[in-house]
Amino acid sequence: MRYRVGATRGTFASGVETPTIVDQGMLTITDHRAVFLGAQQTREWAWEKLVGFHNGEGGQWTGIGVSDSEKISGIAYPPGQAVGTRLFLELGVAASNGTLDAVVADLNSKVIEHSSGQGGSTTGPPVINR
Repeated sequence: MRYRVGATRGTFASGVETPTIVDQGMLTITDHRAVFLGAQQTREWAWEKLVGFHNGEGGQWTGIGVSDSEKISGIAYPPGQAVGTRLFLELGVAASNGTLDAVVADLNSKVIEHSSGQGGSTTGPPVINR
């Protein structure tokens, strides 16, 4: 009796790649990089090599493209943490490339604009300080 072990027939048709959670851990964002430290692996995204961000639909993950990696990797987070995580990523990049003051000024103007459109209080909106 013979068995063909590991043989396959047909052709492989690759599908659309989807993000897959492979580890859980802590994300640290600085003015030089973002570092993920998990139980199984560590990932680093240096801002000097940043190509761009891709925010996933549903607000539950962000892909981070860097020039020294062929594939995009990223982070997943609960929907309630999406805005804060994305803000800190943007602030880390802005601090790295010297545009932090401009980003903070833009955020403050958007806060003022939003508050005035919503019938904000007479004391004014909160202001972001660095």
